[in-house]
Amino acid sequence: MLAGLNARRGRDAVASSRSPTCHCVSDAIGKGVASLASQLLPAGEPGGWRDFALADGSSGSTEWVTGFIAAQLAEVDEGRALARDVGQELVQRVRPVGGWAYREGVMSDCDSTAWVLLGVARSGASISPMIKRRALGVVLNHQTEAGGFATYAPASRPLFDDVRLRAGWFDAQPCVAAAAGLALLEAGPISPRDLSSLWDYLRKAAAPSGLWAPYWWQTFTYATYLACRALIRAGAIDAVEIARVRAAVIERRNADGGWGDDGDRSSNAFATAHALLTLRLDRRTPIDDTERRALETLLALQRADGAFAGAATLRIPGGVAEEIMTLTDGGRFTTACVVRAMSEVRAWLAP
Repeated sequence: MLAGLNARRGRDAVASSRSPTCHCVSDAIGKGVASLASQLLPAGEPGGWRDFALADGSSGSTEWVTGFIAAQLAEVDEGRALARDVGQELVQRVRPVGGWAYREGVMSDCDSTAWVLLGVARSGASISPMIKRRALGVVLNHQTEAGGFATYAPASRPLFDDVRLRAGWFDAQPCVAAAAGLALLEAGPISPRDLSSLWDYLRKAAAPSGLWAPYWWQTFTYATYLACRALIRAGAIDAVEIARVRAAVIERRNADGGWGDDGDRSSNAFATAHALLTLRLDRRTPIDDTERRALETLLALQRADGAFAGAATLRIPGGVAEEIMTLTDGGRFTTACVVRAMSEVRAWLAP
């Protein structure tokens, strides 16, 4: 028995010596932010970032991507100033009718507007009351009768080709609804009780497993994290339900300690970052072995230049006529998510 105890102590000591420290995680975060700063669009192009480009390198997203990345960086000490700078540029590009879009030259939508509002609010970028009021109105105009939020309002349907697979663009989706709810709470004078139908929608949208299924994405971790964060922010989910979600997330963990796209046993940085963020929604408790292993998986995936390989796979039903088109980011979107996830755990690490 004593020999077994000593062996376990020896293994624990080795594991402890290899565990990430606060210093090494801060270094990884700093490199990630620096990588993002180096990839800002050059002068003469829309400010911020472009990602999810097509195979020929064209198009891609600008406003949505930039708002999303800013919202992640704004919650990281090293990234807040950068988020504020790009947020300020986004404010200058608001549509005359209010809101922001997937990229320049296309109509505004709920998800893009929500993420820009979150990036601006979290970073402290300056926005006039009129621009904010119009943008909040754009988000609210996308709420459905069931309480959720759709990417595009039904009134915009005639502007799109009549493609059957695009029906979901005009239906409520959990990830869009959760981002909209967070934006309304964080950027607007709106209280959780004003959005009670949204919280009912999100709770009902959960699968029997307790997780939220993706529509626009290949991994459950994105929608699950946002839905849980919104419900916690609203006080619409209790500790028992949170524990159930946590257990369901852990059950889908891969052997290497990370997470991948649904059905994929190889881990990637985007899915793992959102799984880790979900596990860390209760910030009062120290990180456990599951979270530490997820962090180690992320650190191992970082490249020498500080960036992470693109792993956010955007799923677009009807993106090419009656087919489902998929686009993977060029790394900027994923890097912002990983930096954000790392920032949630470093406070619990040894110096």
